[in-house]
Amino acid sequence: MSQIHNNELSVTLMNLTGDFLGHTAGWSMTSGEVRAIVLELTLMQKLAVSMEQELACFRVGEAGKSMSDFLHQEATKQLDALIRDPDGKVISPNFGRKP
Repeated sequence: MSQIHNNELSVTLMNLTGDFLGHTAGWSMTSGEVRAIVLELTLMQKLAVSMEQELACFRVGEAGKSMSDFLHQEATKQLDALIRDPDGKVISPNFGRKP
């Protein structure tokens, strides 16, 4: 089964943002340019979280649908086996009625 929730992208973006802020000494960028880049990385990280949550919900739904389809098939097989005898004749329940 695939992993339900994978947050590697958002965590990587968050770590990159932190690393970027810690190594700005000596750079020739203005503080406004640095803030703009950090803001963009922060927005990308929030978008990544949203997309990861949406994908996780989709995967949970798909896993449930697959299990539901499987259970439906198995139940149909079992009910069919109860109705038919080994010779292939259909058995009709009598419910107390006389022939």
